[in-house]
Amino acid sequence: MEGQKLKKGKRSCLGTRLFLPLDVCPPPLASRCKGFSLIEMVIALVIISFTVAMVTPSLFRSLSNMEQRTSINKLATTLRYARSQAVTGKRNYQVYLDLSTYSYWLIPVTSENVEEGNVEAPSTASTLDKQLKIEKVVLGPKEVITSGTASITFYPSGSSSGGEIILKDTHNALHTILVEPITGKVKLK
Repeated sequence: MEGQKLKKGKRSCLGTRLFLPLDVCPPPLASRCKGFSLIEMVIALVIISFTVAMVTPSLFRSLSNMEQRTSINKLATTLRYARSQAVTGKRNYQVYLDLSTYSYWLIPVTSENVEEGNVEAPSTASTLDKQLKIEKVVLGPKEVITSGTASITFYPSGSSSGGEIILKDTHNALHTILVEPITGKVKLK
């Protein structure tokens, strides 16, 4: 076969100057491979399984963190809404925080509820995510509340009584919501 020469007009499997005619060439690689072997399939499934096993816990962790973040943002939004209502309604509004049930609610200040002890949580009170708790509320330079209820008042001028709400999650990370006394602005730290 090595000595065979190609006839004019015929092509070889390895080009025109080589000695093997097409009818003697081995079949191309593509025609020999019909699919994947069982070992290749098992290896691919093992790699996919390991990848899924590594990624799934981080997805659940990030979902949990997102729920916590949403709950913190809802509380901050309630505080901002209280300030807005106080300014537009030209009356004082208070946001109450129950440190035992981890709930909070907004009410306008009236003559009936001036005294802090008279205010009970309404049925519309919001509750923090189950993975968050109110660690403490700091009102003013010396008043630290760790149990019972605390309130932050917003005035028609836009100012507030001020304070810090410190929240703690299941990983013991602290999240702080700061309410500025002069401007009444709410910031997340």
